[in-house]
Amino acid sequence: METQEHMERLIRRENVKHFRELLKTVKEEAERRRIRKLLAQEQQKLSSLKTGSQRICTLTTSRVPWRPAGERGKTQEGVEQ
Repeated sequence: METQEHMERLIRRENVKHFRELLKTVKEEAERRRIRKLLAQEQQKLSSLKTGSQRICTLTTSRVPWRPAGERGKTQEGVEQ
């Protein structure tokens, strides 16, 4: 599942790059509108993928408080455990 999500993000990012490059060269307004629409769709899909993975990361990492390496053996009051 994880590999599939990575691949989908890669494809979405590459599509966004491709559509941006097309907008630099295409002159016809109807074609530019079509490309802008496709670009917006890809950006939305990419954003949704990032939001989902960020949500998972937040859930898995928010339970463990981060402390600098020198303070990992201490309690919150600074006393060695």
